[in-house]
Amino acid sequence: MIGVISSLLYSRAMVTVAQGTLKKIRDDMFEKMQRLPIRVFDTRTHGDIMSLYTNDTDTLRQMIAQSLAQLISSVFTIVAMLICMLYTSIWLTIVALLVMLLILQIVKGIAGKVDTFFMLQQKPLLI
Repeated sequence: MIGVISSLLYSRAMVTVAQGTLKKIRDDMFEKMQRLPIRVFDTRTHGDIMSLYTNDTDTLRQMIAQSLAQLISSVFTIVAMLICMLYTSIWLTIVALLVMLLILQIVKGIAGKVDTFFMLQQKPLLI
């Protein structure tokens, strides 16, 4: 029951943060829009302008509400696991962290090579 209540409160807090941030973003956009020259509105369609206020800001809202909540949850999980690992064995924790750093370096090297080959593969398609 405590988990359900905590989850509910957490979700409500994230919705409040997301909506408040979204309102500030929309207010800032509207304020900047008021200072734009008229030629900006003449060169863009009404749909393009409204898209900034609806689609783009809605995407930001989803990112804030979902991704930020997941990020906070993940950080708490990582910290809790690290504390448990340190409590169990400091030496095994150090070994695990060193192996993790080694794996990250290997993945970074592989990703760099894949990126290069991907760009070479896509270049003929752009022409």
